[in-house]
Amino acid sequence: MRPVSILLAALVFVSACRRDDTPTTAATSTTSRLVEPRLVVHEWGTFTTFSAARGENLVLEPPGNDLPSFVHERNGPKGTPLDHGRITVSMETPVVYFHAAAPLDVALHVELPHGKMTDIYPRATVSGGVLDWPHVRVLAREDAGAPPTVPGPQRYYEARATSASPVLVGTETEKFLFYRGVGDFAPPLHVQANDAGASLIVENRTSERVESALVVTVHGNAVRFVRTGALAAHAPREITLPGAVHVDTEATGTAALEAAVEEMLVARGLFADEAKAMIATWKTDWFGEEGTRVLHLVPPGETERLLPMRITPTPTDLVRVLVARHDILLPADERALRRLAREGGHDAVRRRLGRFASGAIAELRL
Repeated sequence: MRPVSILLAALVFVSACRRDDTPTTAATSTTSRLVEPRLVVHEWGTFTTFSAARGENLVLEPPGNDLPSFVHERNGPKGTPLDHGRITVSMETPVVYFHAAAPLDVALHVELPHGKMTDIYPRATVSGGVLDWPHVRVLAREDAGAPPTVPGPQRYYEARATSASPVLVGTETEKFLFYRGVGDFAPPLHVQANDAGASLIVENRTSERVESALVVTVHGNAVRFVRTGALAAHAPREITLPGAVHVDTEATGTAALEAAVEEMLVARGLFADEAKAMIATWKTDWFGEEGTRVLHLVPPGETERLLPMRITPTPTDLVRVLVARHDILLPADERALRRLAREGGHDAVRRRLGRFASGAIAELRL
């Protein structure tokens, strides 16, 4: 048989097979359209607690007017003193990023069982510690308008520096969902100073292992920190403070501390640009404020217990990273505050401690 004849016979055979195929039905076409695009959701946030040397949680104030005016405040206009009861935990800037290959609609429900939601953007339904975004449109980047920007505090905008998909709620566009809250509950780590003030006793009071923590001291321009390594559940550890004696795990400098925190965040599952955005948001507080503090990642199970979240449709991948910051007064700090109070009164203490002053004044009976 000639080659041309063979080719024609093959084409006829293929055509016949196609005619015999079952045609695409409306049902199979609908099924293909219902397959949801891949949805990756990443969240980062932080909460702050404070204690004197003996380690008991003290009252504190949430951050002041550090948010732009378009952020919705749950209980009143910006700058109005709000009555949230006893506040020992300030939950600050959780932001939720969405990464989707195609536009889709999602709903997000999150709860703060032992507290109240205070600030949100875009607009959501809030009742006490329960927050709902029932209709969130995850957009293609080219379909989104520019999110709002106003003069004033700039911290909020740092979280936009990522590759996340924009979101639209009603008429409000943003690169993430943002919320804040306050509460009164025990933090994952209990931290107290030893009598000499040269070390901290750190106890993980959750049922999960804390992978790592950083003990940070900031005095003037000197920034030092040590890595604790993993902290087993319900097992107190004594951690020598940076600068007290030389230890192999000690490091110095803001750049080294930023790198250590970024390493922790990425290891937990954040994308590198998300980790950098979180550090840019909080570095002046974590690495610049005078004092002694412990920074650590909240274990996943404890995150879900403290801040349960439900997303519909269920994400292909969900990563939630909460950084707990606990500031502690050392015995030497307490002695210095007593002298300061004698010389300058409560106003001098407030200038020194800022939002931690009320708790210290009550605890130390200044």
